[in-house]
Amino acid sequence: MEQPSDELRVRVLRVFDEGARLPCKYIVIVDVEQNRYWVGSSSGWAAPPKRREAKIDRLDARNALDALRELGRSPDVVSLFKSQSEPSIDAAISAAVVRRRQLFKQVRIQETPSHETVENGNHEAGTPQSKQSMVVWGGSSQRLSKDERRIEAAQDKELWDFAGGMRWQWKAAGHTPAGYPCETLTFSGSEEVIVGSTSIAIPNRK
Repeated sequence: MEQPSDELRVRVLRVFDEGARLPCKYIVIVDVEQNRYWVGSSSGWAAPPKRREAKIDRLDARNALDALRELGRSPDVVSLFKSQSEPSIDAAISAAVVRRRQLFKQVRIQETPSHETVENGNHEAGTPQSKQSMVVWGGSSQRLSKDERRIEAAQDKELWDFAGGMRWQWKAAGHTPAGYPCETLTFSGSEEVIVGSTSIAIPNRK
């Protein structure tokens, strides 16, 4: 695979906050050269049934690829990455926890009747960091239409094409200094990738 010209060398980590009031997991993007950490997405988390583990692993890998693709093609996301990145993984998790609480507070305000929200003023527009989801076992009660499934399948293929067909795997990586269980996402055995506008590549691979 040809290496992208505008190189951003990164690692992808999955961090589990099991002791929180609402257990949560975070997809963390690491700028290898600058040693900076950024939470690309987060979701509510509970240990899945064994039969669902592979599906959840794939979903988390897909979310990681989505964050990498946005980094590769969007200057706005790169700016967000630089402004929100932290010097340590635990600092990045702490900052994400604050943003997550602010998001939930904002959602609660927006869900109240309009006559009760006038005094609260305007709210900031959403950013990629606000794309956070809740995992609920049992699936959604809503079924996608045929057109929605086709669109979703096309988007899914586009993301996996961004990985260039490389084999991916979540690999245990011990714990963060604060004690959070942590895993790293490997691509064809490599813990580091170079992010470009159209693909990721393994460093120094000819």
